[in-house]
Amino acid sequence: MLGYSSSEIINVHTPSIIHEIDEVISRAEILSKKLGYNVPPGFESFVAKVRTEDVDTNEWTYIRKDGSRLPVLLSVTAIRDNDQKIIGFLGIARDITGQKLSQKALEESEARYRSMVENSTEVIYKTNKEGFFIYANEVAEKLTGYKNEELLQIRYTDLIRKDRKKNVIIHYIQQVENNKPATYYEFPIIMKSGEEKWIGQSVQMTKLKNGTIEFTALAIDITERIYYERKILQQKEKYQNIITNMRLGLLEVDNEYTILFANPGFRNMSGYQMDELIQKNSSNLFIEESNSEFLNERKQLRKQGVSEMYEVPVKNKKGETRWWMVSAALSYDEKGNHTGSIGIYLDITEKKQLELELEQAKSKAEELAKTKESFLANMSHEIRTPLNAIIGMIRELSKQKLTEKQKEY
Repeated sequence: MLGYSSSEIINVHTPSIIHEIDEVISRAEILSKKLGYNVPPGFESFVAKVRTEDVDTNEWTYIRKDGSRLPVLLSVTAIRDNDQKIIGFLGIARDITGQKLSQKALEESEARYRSMVENSTEVIYKTNKEGFFIYANEVAEKLTGYKNEELLQIRYTDLIRKDRKKNVIIHYIQQVENNKPATYYEFPIIMKSGEEKWIGQSVQMTKLKNGTIEFTALAIDITERIYYERKILQQKEKYQNIITNMRLGLLEVDNEYTILFANPGFRNMSGYQMDELIQKNSSNLFIEESNSEFLNERKQLRKQGVSEMYEVPVKNKKGETRWWMVSAALSYDEKGNHTGSIGIYLDITEKKQLELELEQAKSKAEELAKTKESFLANMSHEIRTPLNAIIGMIRELSKQKLTEKQKEY
């Protein structure tokens, strides 16, 4: 262990040859305070305690013959005769180099882990089986508003919003009962200031050697995400209500014109129920064969990415011919792929009927106008015919010498 032969040591040197002098001095000072009298640095640093006790075990640094150092665990006991008189001392040293290396590696690992935990941007905390905090990093303090010493006096459940507390407790009870190593859960907490925050946390369950359970949680603040999700949900509900209650029809189809969704307005217009529409082809269901060419033109325009508005005659469930005005736009998925079309439908049958009646009235008026023109022309001819004779006679008479009476006449 040390590189000396027995002849170089026995009856030649005291143990001081293999010890660091600074450690010997330091040990003497410690013993002096503990034993209450001055222990001189040197041999007494090793044996002073065992004069009154059975064994003294400490870590020391041995110096090898070549000057290299060696960590050892040295146990010193007194050797006594039959009368319990001390006649010598026995030292047993064990090389703890491997242990020291392992300990150093462990300390370095713990230091790295602690640094990672303390510098983490996420909340990291530990609780025992009863839910009491046994550790919380600085982020946990900042998020909750409680100081570390305050957190270590309460349960994590004390922070949960009251109406959600029961659900959270049940969740973690089930984790224990089902022996799940890890789970994820989201819930609201109330900060010390009274402000509400939402956290999403992953919890690791660890069974300790003593049979108890420990929980390690890594949590993030998801308040902003929850806020936007609520806003999106509110907007979705708002537009859903608009779609549901509006008198216009809304129909969503895929690229093959298979119906994916129809709002109540469209169902009222068409006369069909939802289960009669879903997965049906809208072209075959409503458009007459005579308008197939018109519909194919619409499909080609849709493939080219064209949105448009048009009017088309359709058949409803009762077989009645109705006119719909359609405003069609393309629909896309989150990757920008064209997935189909969404159409807004307005029943313009009454408008079309009025247009038809207007057209008929216009035609009738034009016919009446032509009849009037023909009548006036005929009347004009009939009137002109006798007048021409009278005018001619007057002209002839004007050429003759007439009496005053005739002229008067």
